[in-house]
Amino acid sequence: MVKDDNNILINRIVATAILSIALLLGYWGFCKYKSTTNKMEAELIEIELKHEAKRKTMVLLDKAKANKQSGRYEEALGFYKKAKSLSPELPNVDRLSKDIRKKIEVETKLADAERREEERRKVAFESRRKAVDRVGLPEVRQYRL
Repeated sequence: MVKDDNNILINRIVATAILSIALLLGYWGFCKYKSTTNKMEAELIEIELKHEAKRKTMVLLDKAKANKQSGRYEEALGFYKKAKSLSPELPNVDRLSKDIRKKIEVETKLADAERREEERRKVAFESRRKAVDRVGLPEVRQYRL
């Protein structure tokens, strides 16, 4: 009877040990699965963030192109800068930005030239008016103006 009780006790201890090992291995497997799942989730989140950045970049590039075609170069340059900050690896953005800066420079020079020409016209017209006012009869002056 003592021998049976000892066998039962040993069997219980062995069963408890096996159960404990199984539980530990199960928990370890769960943790490993959870760790793998977390890594996969992190990778998916990273892929989604890259995709979102790429989508936003494409939207900004489309806006920049539309503004460039409309002649709103300052706005287009701003959109190109934002796109470049989101995706620095884009090679064409630098070239496009440089082209727009050149166009802005040319437009500025043209606007300055037009302003100077307008000033010259005003001065010339005012000089003519003064010259006409100094010479001749009032009726003739009125006819000349």
